[in-house]
Amino acid sequence: MNNLKKLGLSALAASMAVTTASATEYAVTGDAILKYASIDDPTGAETASGKGIGVDTDLYFNASGELDNGWTVSVFTALDLEQANTATSGGINSSAQMTIGMGSLGTVQFNDVFGSAATSIDDVLPKAYEEVWDGTSHGAQSHSFGVSTQSGSVDYRTPAFSIGMGTTISAAVTYDPNAGTGPASAGGVGGTWWYNRYPGARVDAPSSPFYAYTFSKELADEWDWSESQSTSKQVLAYLEFVADRLDLLRDIQFNTWVEDASYDDSAQRWTISTHTGERFTARFMICAVGALFVAHKPNYQGIDDFAGECYHTGRWPHEPVSFEGKRVGVIGTGSSGIQAIPEIAKEAAHVTVFQRTPQYALPARNRMMSPEETAGYRDEWETHRQSMRRRGGWPFATTKLRAADATPAERRQRFEEKWALGGINLLIDSYVGAVVDPELNAEISAFVREKIQDTVNDAATAAKLMPDYHIGTKRLILDNGYFETYNRDNVSLVDLRDDPIESFNSSGAVTASSEHALDMLVLATGYDAVSGSMLNLNPQGRNGIRLQEKWSERFDTNFGISVAGFPNLFMIHGPGSPGVFFSMPLGAELQVQWIGDCIAHLHENGLGSIETTTDAEAAWDEQIQQIANSTLYPETDSWYLGANIPGKPRQFLGHLKGSQYFDQLAAVAEDGYDGFVFEKVS
Repeated sequence: MNNLKKLGLSALAASMAVTTASATEYAVTGDAILKYASIDDPTGAETASGKGIGVDTDLYFNASGELDNGWTVSVFTALDLEQANTATSGGINSSAQMTIGMGSLGTVQFNDVFGSAATSIDDVLPKAYEEVWDGTSHGAQSHSFGVSTQSGSVDYRTPAFSIGMGTTISAAVTYDPNAGTGPASAGGVGGTWWYNRYPGARVDAPSSPFYAYTFSKELADEWDWSESQSTSKQVLAYLEFVADRLDLLRDIQFNTWVEDASYDDSAQRWTISTHTGERFTARFMICAVGALFVAHKPNYQGIDDFAGECYHTGRWPHEPVSFEGKRVGVIGTGSSGIQAIPEIAKEAAHVTVFQRTPQYALPARNRMMSPEETAGYRDEWETHRQSMRRRGGWPFATTKLRAADATPAERRQRFEEKWALGGINLLIDSYVGAVVDPELNAEISAFVREKIQDTVNDAATAAKLMPDYHIGTKRLILDNGYFETYNRDNVSLVDLRDDPIESFNSSGAVTASSEHALDMLVLATGYDAVSGSMLNLNPQGRNGIRLQEKWSERFDTNFGISVAGFPNLFMIHGPGSPGVFFSMPLGAELQVQWIGDCIAHLHENGLGSIETTTDAEAAWDEQIQQIANSTLYPETDSWYLGANIPGKPRQFLGHLKGSQYFDQLAAVAEDGYDGFVFEKVS
């Protein structure tokens, strides 16, 4: 038994700057944390892989200078030594950026994250600062900057020029394979959490220590969660820890995306082709492509003409983004927008929030977790583990109290108590049936609107922030100071329902009533959720049928795991699974266990393929919609129904009763996989 113990001993922050005689400037900033790790193993088997005292280091290097031809060059490199050890490139830079100012020709910028760089720069004549580019003075390899097709972007911006009558124009061209809905690949584990690193990003539930895998008590014992509502950085660190602890990295290929996947019926095998030209064949293909991954970019007229910085919260850069002194526009007030806006407002000169739909947000009441609290969870881990399976993936308390049995005053008092506790308690632990009973839902909705009105000083702004739909029927959001942000002098709200965006130009957004000058645009506009990732992959099944054709009108699946016409293909968190209505790590864990047992069943019985039937798909969809229609969810336009994506089929995409779902899934296996058909090995 291995007992891994980690202790952060001290933190060091340092910075230095030097200037050479040639006016080239260098700056180094960063932090280092001293860590101690010990592994107790009487057998001595873990001696070689044990860790002693070390330093977890993050360093940021900045340099600038002038080339022989008068062009200016500035360089930024972020070094994350711990993360770099997981990169297949073997380098130590986690991100790099080079900007070349070419005078009258404009500016070009290379951004690179873990990728193989495609461009380097070298001066013709030797100068005092030549080693900045060559590294010859210290024997290092010349540092190259650029972009591989999977891991960075190239931006070119022309100089602004006047065309008379006081009009100035410029143009910008960006190549970024990780933006929008195009191909994307990561330089490390984490999936959505590898990309979701926007300011304020964290799990949108009071999750610690339950946003975790449950199959290993050792993993639970060896990891410490520091906050009740974990930050994206800590979630990513946890996933990296799991990958390292289980020695998974050797079997993962990063910086790669699948260009094609097709099924050979005669061979009973899938052929998978990557953008690198590699081809793989396998009997089974498991698609763990994520439910919230394909970033949605709104199609506003002229949005690509905007000349300032533009970032999507679902594709946030790994290098630091500065808002200082900038006019920032944020489109979207869903989960990512509500998390990011308060943080951006602390730094930006001005933030203009473009609100598409007002949101209910409950106070997160995020807090630090004590060692004693963490130890208590560990002592009761098996109890929590079983509770998570019975209660929709979370061991949260739920009430059996009925609103009809209480007076209005009693209900008000209970609402106040649950509001003070924070998290999702108000909705799930006030009274039974908050997303089923329209009268109870209306009472809770009015209570939250009252809290918004009490928080926001300006009455007109507060009125714009008032939602008018059923609370809980859009993704429930936890608030870390969102509504208070509108009391700042540097924050303004544009309600797009009354003042829609008509277009963009190089300098900002144009709404029906006014123009908004911006230096930066943040798109908090969500995802093509649940189905988008699979459609992006677009595998080809039997008879040459593509998934996009199969799903052109409805997202037919059985259990959200299997699709008729696509043998030996399994999905994690596909349409029709509990997915986002369940704990995502636990849901994935339970689905993977079922898939593994299913594959073992095929091997043990000499079976070559498994495929669901269309009748089973129809029966499963009927169950999904029947459960959804018994609630208030279908009465609200949300991404749960695909309503956020123009042209997407309207269909409720998730199973609302996660515990029931996994009981049914287990029963199917026990009954010989009813609803599935098999073929012998060909």
